[in-house]
Amino acid sequence: MKKTSSLRPHIDEDHIFNSNLGLERIKAFTSLHPPQSLTHSSSFSPPSLLGAIEARRLCFQSFSLVGMFLIDFYTFFSKAL
Repeated sequence: MKKTSSLRPHIDEDHIFNSNLGLERIKAFTSLHPPQSLTHSSSFSPPSLLGAIEARRLCFQSFSLVGMFLIDFYTFFSKAL
């Protein structure tokens, strides 16, 4: 079994994005306030807020993957030199 880099921090994404202060409040809000019809002029709609949170989570995952790659790249070449 290959040992992973010890420089990688442990990131508990489930705790960050599924905490009681996060998605649970938004899900409760959307269940109490269903989306309005398209004819109603409103700049706020709860499904778009959920989409923004999912986009933020995907962005966080991609940045953490890039960061882990850069750390591995640096450790590999620092040991090679």
